[in-house]
Amino acid sequence: MNKKCILASLAGGVALFVLGYVFYGLLLADFFANDSMSEAPNYVALALGQVAGGALLALVLSWRGAGGPVEAFKAGAGVGVLYSLSMGLSMLGTTDGVVTTTTVIGDAVVMLIMYGVGGMVVAKVLHDG
Repeated sequence: MNKKCILASLAGGVALFVLGYVFYGLLLADFFANDSMSEAPNYVALALGQVAGGALLALVLSWRGAGGPVEAFKAGAGVGVLYSLSMGLSMLGTTDGVVTTTTVIGDAVVMLIMYGVGGMVVAKVLHDG
C-alpha cells in the first residue's frame, strides 16, 4: 500500500466510524437492541475494525479506479452490502437468537449507505491525495 492508500484507508475508517455511531448508536439503536451489542463498546477494536473497512474500500477502489462520487458510492455500497450479508447470514446460520433475519436485512441497508459514503471519501482521497 502506498501513502495515498494509507491516507484513504484512515479517511474511510473515520467516515465509517462516524456514520456507524450515527446509525447504530443514535438513529437505529432501538432497532438493533435485541442483537448482542455490548453495553460499553471496545473503542480501540471498533476503530481498528473501521480502519480495516476503510482499507478494504481503498483496495477495491484503487483496483477499480477511484472514479467520481457516484461510481465510488456504487462500488462502496456493493462492498458494504456483500460484506454485511456475508457476516450477517453466517451469524444467523451459526448462532442462537443473536441475530434475526430482520436485523440482517437492516444491517445490509445501513452498510450500503455507510460503505457508499465511505467509498466516496476514499475515492476523494485517492483522487486528490
